[in-house]
Amino acid sequence: MHVYSNYNGFLVEDGEKLFSSNNRAFKFGDALFESLKVSNSKVLHWDKHYQRLQYTLDFLGFDSTGVDQAFWENQLQKVFVRNNFPDARLRLTIYRDSPGLYVPQRHKCAFLIEGAQLDKSNYELNVKGLNIGLYSDVLRSRQKFSNLKTTNSLPYILAGLFAEKHSFDDVVILNDAGRVSEAVSSNVFVILGDQIITPSLDEGCIDGVMRKVLLEMHPGKIKEALVDVDMLKKADEIFFTNAIRGIQWVASFDGKNYACNRSSQLMNVLNMSL
Repeated sequence: MHVYSNYNGFLVEDGEKLFSSNNRAFKFGDALFESLKVSNSKVLHWDKHYQRLQYTLDFLGFDSTGVDQAFWENQLQKVFVRNNFPDARLRLTIYRDSPGLYVPQRHKCAFLIEGAQLDKSNYELNVKGLNIGLYSDVLRSRQKFSNLKTTNSLPYILAGLFAEKHSFDDVVILNDAGRVSEAVSSNVFVILGDQIITPSLDEGCIDGVMRKVLLEMHPGKIKEALVDVDMLKKADEIFFTNAIRGIQWVASFDGKNYACNRSSQLMNVLNMSL
């Protein structure tokens, strides 16, 4: 079965050569990306993805002239329609198309959209809870750049390798103050009594789309605050969120076991909103 990607507006088969060695995403990590879930031929939470995408383009100094929300929506549709993927995971990578070394000569957007078929339209709560660890070898920096979803992913790769080495399903990554920032590819939420708490953006986490969805769906019920390791140990429940999997509950951390009652309820509410 042939799978097609969208390279700068043209559908190409997977495996085709696309880039030269001068590609700035390859040489300098001069790129950003969005991971998007398609459900029943609809890109979920597209408005929030686009808002983050446009903010990141502006922050990084890309020229987004002529590439508005409708443009990107059309380009995304080309992939899941051509591949006949009513339910899919898409990755939109936008890189700066320019010669130059660290300082680019132009700021034009170029892009690649890849797709993979999913089996389910809804989000599914993991049957087996995650066994998680703690990662502090490379700390997340508390600055605005840390909130962006760029291709500068080495800290997450190293955290993922650490998790694999120590047989964890995932790890909580600490920031430069020694507090909880995020997980390898997710935001972190802690349930403590009747409180649901997630690290604030000032703590160096990605400004996650699913994080934002939950905050807006439950106004006043989820608190953005400082989360330390002791709070993880005292928590009744811990769950991770991202745009593809929705909510994933944590079963164990540092010898403690956790429930998934509230996490399951939140997932049900999320699916009912689709």
